[in-house]
Amino acid sequence: MTGSAASAKKTGGRSRFVWLVLVVALAVGVLGPRLPWPADLAPAGGAALAVTAAVVMLWASGAVPSAVAALLAIVLLTTSGAATLADALRGFASPTVFFLLGVLGLGLATVESGLAQRLAQLVLARAAGRPGQLFRDMVISFAALAFFLPSASTRGGVLLPVYEEVLRLLDVPRHGALAKALMQGLSALNRLGSTALLTGGVTPIVAAALIGGMSWGRWFVLVAPPMYVILALGGLLVYALYRPRAPAIGSPVPARTPWSASERRALLIVLAVVALWLTEDLHHLHAAVPALVGLIVACAPGVGVLRWSTVERSLGWSNILVLGAALSLASAVTTSGAAAWLAGPAKGFLGSVAASAWTATLGLLAVSFALRIVLPNIASYLTLMIPLTMALASELGLNPLVAALLVTIAGDAVLYYPAQSPSSLLVAERGHIESGEVLRLGFLMTALASLVLLLVAVPYWAWLGEPLVRGR
Repeated sequence: MTGSAASAKKTGGRSRFVWLVLVVALAVGVLGPRLPWPADLAPAGGAALAVTAAVVMLWASGAVPSAVAALLAIVLLTTSGAATLADALRGFASPTVFFLLGVLGLGLATVESGLAQRLAQLVLARAAGRPGQLFRDMVISFAALAFFLPSASTRGGVLLPVYEEVLRLLDVPRHGALAKALMQGLSALNRLGSTALLTGGVTPIVAAALIGGMSWGRWFVLVAPPMYVILALGGLLVYALYRPRAPAIGSPVPARTPWSASERRALLIVLAVVALWLTEDLHHLHAAVPALVGLIVACAPGVGVLRWSTVERSLGWSNILVLGAALSLASAVTTSGAAAWLAGPAKGFLGSVAASAWTATLGLLAVSFALRIVLPNIASYLTLMIPLTMALASELGLNPLVAALLVTIAGDAVLYYPAQSPSSLLVAERGHIESGEVLRLGFLMTALASLVLLLVAVPYWAWLGEPLVRGR
């Protein structure tokens, strides 16, 4: 078979797959809400589950652009009876959406000013022509920078343009092995450094509040070691998947030039925003506010480094649509009672497999990963799973604290589609990775996280005095 014939066959197969997914997703989204759902589930709850399943199908498959699926989510939520139009748009009122807007703008400012290129040259100088060193430094930075930039989205917004510039300077193709490894790292591994810290964002803050009795130090002692093991092994996994070779780094690094005025202004803006993020306990401003202030200053005449026309053209507005829609779906699943209803089947399944503490633990992980697929928002997942798990722990013969930590880490260690995390969305919406690649790595990370939790985390917690089973 010739190359053109093989390419045509592959294109034809992809086209048939896209149409199949579209037909099935639309059938689920349009007809699903009209099915006879169980009597203990409100019609709005059944509609919310059907719409979420349809949109998740589109996001995970990449059958249509993510932003198109996001717009469809709003339409289906409204027309199915799952939510009013105002409730279907509720996610767009979240501070997280405007935080992402500001972070994207700051990233654009570093690129337009030339600051990203200068930082990329520093990264390349340290790598010294070694792809492994380049990738390893990036993975280490996820943990190290989390102490100064706790939010994974913030780090992603800063690091993404830098590594894009690294790839440009090295003349590495967008779909080359090194590019894929770096971008999958930014997408799938970046946030793991945040979860190790209680101040690291939504996951630790929500989980600690639901578990109770968690100080910063206690969270770090319990959670950081397992998360760092998953981060390190996840880095090895990603690197092994793509195996970037040394010849990929072959272009000379441009000589450094004196700092320009725009670079200095961009650096001052970024440092000022970071300073406000680090002092949140003093001024109590949501992280979105400094991010938006930074974007405003970056676009201000005389002191800024951006034209608003550049922001309009290059910001990546699809990110905003997808994140807002994901938050709206999560809100609909929660407020309609669908999330609480899901706890019933989960409880029944766990009871049926709880022949021993270890089978109960395996069942708990299986339920965690399954619900993580259904619930695009980590806060919704934690709000459902942690209270349910702690309530059932005694019946299952498990330590409630250990059970809660298991479902927290399991849910945060995996991504099955980019809309589940703003930091992943940043990478995917710029065309660096495809939905199928995220899904494949998600399944591999599911297996990896399970092994680390069972073979590393559980023995480690027992050593700290928190055994899997109370009384041991």
